[in-house]
Amino acid sequence: MIIYSTADTTRNLINRKTGLIDRDFVFLDIESTGGSVGEDRITEIGLVTVDRGEITREWSSLINPQRPIPPFIVKYIGIDDAMVADAPRFADIAEELQEMLAGRILVAHNARFDYSFLRHEFGLAGFHYHADVLCSVKLSRRLYPQYQKHNLDTLIARHRLNCEARHRAFGDARVLWDFLQLTVDEKGEAAVSEQITKLIQRPPQPPGLAIDAFDDLPETAGVYLFSDADGQVLLIGKGKNLRAKVVAQLTPGSGNSRSREIQERISRLDWVDTVGIIGAELEEIRLVAEHQPEFNSNLTTADTETIHLIDNESGSCRVEFLPAERVSAGSDCYGLYRSRDDALAAMQAAVDKQPVCTGDLGVAGLRCPVHAESGCDAEEQGALLATRIRLAFARLKLPEWPFKNPVVLREEQSWPQKFRVHLFDRWCYLGYAESEVELTELLASDASVEFDLTVYRLLKRLLEQPKTGLIFKEVGAPDR
Repeated sequence: MIIYSTADTTRNLINRKTGLIDRDFVFLDIESTGGSVGEDRITEIGLVTVDRGEITREWSSLINPQRPIPPFIVKYIGIDDAMVADAPRFADIAEELQEMLAGRILVAHNARFDYSFLRHEFGLAGFHYHADVLCSVKLSRRLYPQYQKHNLDTLIARHRLNCEARHRAFGDARVLWDFLQLTVDEKGEAAVSEQITKLIQRPPQPPGLAIDAFDDLPETAGVYLFSDADGQVLLIGKGKNLRAKVVAQLTPGSGNSRSREIQERISRLDWVDTVGIIGAELEEIRLVAEHQPEFNSNLTTADTETIHLIDNESGSCRVEFLPAERVSAGSDCYGLYRSRDDALAAMQAAVDKQPVCTGDLGVAGLRCPVHAESGCDAEEQGALLATRIRLAFARLKLPEWPFKNPVVLREEQSWPQKFRVHLFDRWCYLGYAESEVELTELLASDASVEFDLTVYRLLKRLLEQPKTGLIFKEVGAPDR
């Protein structure tokens, strides 16, 4: 069901002369069933092709997404299941569409969204699509930096542009061509062309990556994975803006010797979208534990243990080392360590700072600061010694879980709009949910969760120095 199509090369939208900017463009907009490239599908495509300043084609079609359109999307764009029931599938128009797009700069508002959906749909249909991309949001920011807002509604109102069908693909695509012409009128063709050149310029990348390796990188929070030709993961990292972070990491010649070695060896780039930076940190922890990347030495996982003080028969106390998963709130535990040497170093520093006899602790390799010269004879024993030891270790003591119940931490993303709630209990991460139903299922799950030192440290940091807008809410606790 093609709604509108023309290839009249003599027409021009507002009668501009040929040669408006010496490039070929396709101004395009898509509508979809939602904001997730991997889960949602295109419902409509509208485009205007402009060659050397002259319109050469106007084309639009509804697309059968082969899945229901959610009610809130129907309300927003006005396209429902009945309208697309007899429309072509994307695969049916893929070849024709690729011919219209070929060799042209793709212009779209929030262009990464449209471009990613197109590439995904083309891939599902067995085609490969790769183009230079111009985001009209970024162009507006470059040309009109005095303004804060650059969404399409704002551009239409601010520049008094006419859009006959807002939130429909062809109407939104056509108004982008109007906007480009207006910028040439107001800023001059040379200035606009200069900014276009800068915005479509592709960042340099390592030789082992495909030319379109950066094309689908989102500008949202997430985790990236760099792998070599053998499939071994070299590095896992996180970022608030995945695209910016990855490009910065992989710009040839940048960084230290470690970065340059990664740039030389990388052959594959993968990533996982998250809703916010906390979700990215948690996903990074999980993936590092799974893949043990060569260059993630600061996040490598190992058996974690704690120092546990228990009373002995003499009335004083002795040390035993417990695995972290046996730590419980309020227990007599001091610190979390990735190795026994780290634990010994922490104990030695504590008793050296506040000298106390360590003879009864029963720890090989721990030097007694009181009897270092004469040999420890443990003259001081009993409850007083136990108290002094606990005072010396006080700064190492693990905090109790500060809640009575599990807690959730909500993160939101404005574009594409979505949210996640992360569930924690007793310093452990239980997972995330994207609906009340999923949260209920997560709470009811009896799956065992292992203690992770990095998760513990993340939670402790967030609780001690909370970031603006992050609120831990107890499950089942009343709203305040």
